This record gives sequence, structure tokens and C-alpha cells, in this order.
Amino acid sequence: MKIKSRLRRILIEHGFDHHGIIGEISDALKVHRHTIAKLYNGDAVSLRLDVLGELAEWLMRKGVPGTKLPHELIGPDALWDHIRRSKKVMIYLGEYEPGGPQRLARSMISRHDAGVATDLVQHLVRHDSQREVDISYVAMRDAAGGASSVSVRDREEAKYRFEEMRSRESDAGSTSAFLIGSQKINFMVEELVATTFGFRPFESTASDRFVPFYLLYRERDPLMPSCFGGGAPPPKFKGRREPGIYYMTAEGWNSCLYREGHQDAGIVITTHQRANNAVEVALFGFSSASTASVGTYFLENADQFWPPTADVGGREVGVYVCRFSYTDGNMWGKQKFQCKVDRIDDKILAAAGAHTQSGLRRKKRSPPK
Repeated sequence: MKIKSRLRRILIEHGFDHHGIIGEISDALKVHRHTIAKLYNGDAVSLRLDVLGELAEWLMRKGVPGTKLPHELIGPDALWDHIRRSKKVMIYLGEYEPGGPQRLARSMISRHDAGVATDLVQHLVRHDSQREVDISYVAMRDAAGGASSVSVRDREEAKYRFEEMRSRESDAGSTSAFLIGSQKINFMVEELVATTFGFRPFESTASDRFVPFYLLYRERDPLMPSCFGGGAPPPKFKGRREPGIYYMTAEGWNSCLYREGHQDAGIVITTHQRANNAVEVALFGFSSASTASVGTYFLENADQFWPPTADVGGREVGVYVCRFSYTDGNMWGKQKFQCKVDRIDDKILAAAGAHTQSGLRRKKRSPPK
């Protein structure tokens, strides 16, 4: 069993996480650098007490408060521990409201998205029955251009709801938030990504600067405008057009291609504002079925997506791409799957969000009418 080490987080929090830090600690403690590297990366399976003591003393000499050591150096830095500190948990779901002649029809919510929300509520209640949990629905309506456009009313409402969410978080971390479903149905996810990386929501990004992950829609998908998705390949991608999720690596774009009934992909985004312990989690798949897979895998392996460590616009951010392989060829249900998680490099995330302003600086809007 691996040791839960917070060494990297402590180094980041106190400004010591720089190139060569592993070698610096290794030399100071006269311990093999592989031992420190495993602690740094969370891969250590054992640790001598004398090494733990010397590491704690080294950190204190660097200025880390002694009250934090050594107990905060070793132990789980679990996502659910942060969620439990919140007074309230908000869950945001996209809701489709038919327009035109269908305007009297009932609003629709993806059954996969609703299933993830239900499982999440059950998990929260099971582990802390006193926590207040609320589900909020974000409307998506037909605009003049049909399903391939976003109405002004929907844009304004999504922006207002997002600002409201951030405002709640600013009250000493009183609210944590889960956003379920992709930007094709949940406009709060579009707002989250656009705000995090400093782009305009519902608009394509330029070729010289872009969000480091991208949903290339299927031909049958509505061409929903997005800062991280569309019907054309991602910026600077020269390969063949194939639907799926693309994400940036040091070598360029990597792809998780969609193969109906066999393979799919999803994304988990975690953000943390240390000043008030505000936590946000976005869970969405390329397809609605893979959103269900993302939710199932996340609830069973939440700590795999925590802690976020990229500094983007004053928040700690983590983006994780989940590759799903389905063994029975049936994606319409909760069947078994295999999952491989790729984390987008912190430096790539930070570079993509280099122009993001700290905090939400947009003018406070009144509720849309």
C-alpha cells in the first residue's frame, strides 16, 4: 500500500516547488533521490521514521510552521475531507427546455446525468447525513439558430448562475459545487472552463492560444459553440478528423477517440481555492453514457483526482482525462469497464491559463428575466 504523502503540496504552498528540489532535499538529508522522488510523487510504500523526522526538520528550517509537521506531511489529503468542511453542496445539472411548437413539452434531463447526481447525493448523505445538498437546473433552450446556437437569455443566465456559485463559495468555503454533464447540455461547465482559462464562453478559441482539452463532436451532434469543443479539429491539430476527446501533452495533441459500444472518454476537473477552501468538481463525458462512467469511477476513486496542484488564475486546478474501454459492447447502462486516467501536466494548464485574472472580475449581473 502506498504512503499518502503531502510533500509536493507543502512545497507548492510555501513556494519551494522548483526544478531540482528533489535533488536538493536528497543532498540535504543524505538520502537517495529515488526515496524523495517517490515521496514527492506519492509512490512511496515505506518510510523510515528517521527520514520522516529529518525531512520535517528541513521543512521547518525553510519556514514551514512546526505546528504542521510532521502530521501534515504524511496522511491522506482527501477530497471528501474538504467537501465535509462545506456547509452546503450544490449540484448543477443541464436541463433542456424545448422551444417553438414544443414549448409546452416537459423539460428534459439526461438520464445518465441524473443518475450521476443521484449516486452523488446518496454518497454525500451516506457519509454525512447533516450536510445540506441542493440540485440546481441550468436551462438550455432552442435559440433562433436551433440546437447549434445559444440564446442570449441562456448565456446571461449561465453567467449569472456561475457568478452566484462563486459568490457562495467566497463565504468561508460555505459551499462546494459539482457540475455534471458536458458543455453540450450544462452551460455551467462552459462557464467554468472559460473562466478558469481566461476565454470567452461559447466562442471558439484562436489558433495561438487555446484550452488544453477539446471535444471534437460527432457528425450527429449539434454544433454547440464552445471554447473547448466543436465540429472542427482542435487548434493546430493536423491529423484526421475523428470524434472524441483531445488533450495537450508536451508532444502535442493526444486523442481518446470515440468508438460506439467499445471505447469512450470523459473528463474530471477539480478546482480548489485555498483561501476559503472552496471546492469545485466537473464531471462529464464525451457522450452521455461516458458521463455515467465518469461518475461511477469518480465516486469509487475520488482521491485519484485530488489534490489539484496547477496554479491557474489564483486557484489550484487539476484536469484528468479518463479513457474507458467497454468489454461487452453495450454502453447503455452501468456495465463493467476499464479506465485509464491521464492527468494533464500542471505546466500545460498554467500556461493555458496564464491570462486568467485572479477571482471573478466581471460585473455583477442581476438575475435574468
